Amino acid sequence: MTILEHPLWGELLPYLYIRRGATGVNGARHRIEVRQDAPASVFRLKVDCAHCGRSIFPIRRDARGAWTFNVSCPLAVRVKCARMPASTAMAKAVRGSMAAYHGTPPAPEREPTLFPLF
Repeated sequence: MTILEHPLWGELLPYLYIRRGATGVNGARHRIEVRQDAPASVFRLKVDCAHCGRSIFPIRRDARGAWTFNVSCPLAVRVKCARMPASTAMAKAVRGSMAAYHGTPPAPEREPTLFPLF
């Protein structure tokens, strides 16, 4: 079951937000994070990895101690899952759902630059 099909998705959605990270070669990084005041039930939910289908906990702590939302297996378990098109597509769907809920436009695919790469 994907996160968008999970019964707790509607309960989790109000507590998700996007934190903009550093700008890299592929544009700005956008991390989906979970507010600390989210109900305990959403921190225990399990869904399928967007790529391999393995059962995962999508809300995990990162090295900074923040709660992040993930659509694929942890990198320590399987790096490949996070890099696959299915994971990218699911992350875009989640961002789109967040934008519709919060009434804000989704994060841009790439930041506009003064000197575009050809």
